[in-house]
Amino acid sequence: MSWNSIENAAATLKKQDVSKKTAFITGGNTGFGYLASKILLLAGAKVIIGCRSESRAKEAVEKLKEETKNENISYLLVDVSSPMSIDACVEKIKSEKIQFDVLVNNAGISLVPEYRQAVTGYELTFQTNFLGPAYLTKCLLDYIVKVSCEPRVVFVNSCTYPKGHPTEISKEHLMPTKEDYGQFTSYFRSKYCITSHCLTMARKHPECHFVVCDPGTAATSIARDFGCLGWLQSTRFMKWLHPADRGAINIAFCAMAQETAKTGVIVYEEKEQEPTKEVVDKEEQDKVFQITEELMEEGKKHAQEKK
Repeated sequence: MSWNSIENAAATLKKQDVSKKTAFITGGNTGFGYLASKILLLAGAKVIIGCRSESRAKEAVEKLKEETKNENISYLLVDVSSPMSIDACVEKIKSEKIQFDVLVNNAGISLVPEYRQAVTGYELTFQTNFLGPAYLTKCLLDYIVKVSCEPRVVFVNSCTYPKGHPTEISKEHLMPTKEDYGQFTSYFRSKYCITSHCLTMARKHPECHFVVCDPGTAATSIARDFGCLGWLQSTRFMKWLHPADRGAINIAFCAMAQETAKTGVIVYEEKEQEPTKEVVDKEEQDKVFQITEELMEEGKKHAQEKK
């Protein structure tokens, strides 16, 4: 079985019969999310893409239908930087009994040149890449376990996550502030926290399968709008050097491949990776998890008060 191209990855998954499975992929209208959706659709699976914009979601859905000849593609509106948007999405899923087996927390941003706040009052990258996906997963976990016989949650991280380890595990040191903000440090911190959170969820919730997916460095539009470094990341040269296909293949692999049978693992290029000793420390994991719970609650309250 081969995972060296989109077509071969889809063929491999098709042999594993994923036709009865559905994945909900946030940020599925572009970049890694779009290509991972394409792979799963080519394999015969069903896909729901999450997107902030209805027009972009509709455009992506029609394009994916045309490219894959698979009509089993739909969309849900969700902005993972906003707790209210997440609540509305979750309410729609539950009220309309929208079923899926896999939640892929793929939506994210990077290389934001200046400090920006989300509606929660928290730094935008940290909110979008970490607190939003953590909150979405919290809201949907019981539902996924109920409606699927093989529930799975995938968190897309980065190989740079070790650089985001905080000097101290406290609320003050975990979240980037305006005074200590840096476009790289904020991104690294968000990816460290999402990795820690996923491994903690795997330990606390054995009823669901949790996987950390490292797509590698590739040319996607994630940083396109954020200065010269973002432009460089999306150039033709970068697309040749680090094609987005590789990252998307790993996401599709983590989402549905039979080979990802273990929970609480980090996967890169379809192989399990050794985590850092800090991120698997249970005492540290529990501290990060508790702070995350507090931040989600306080951030939601702040957003509701500003509404």
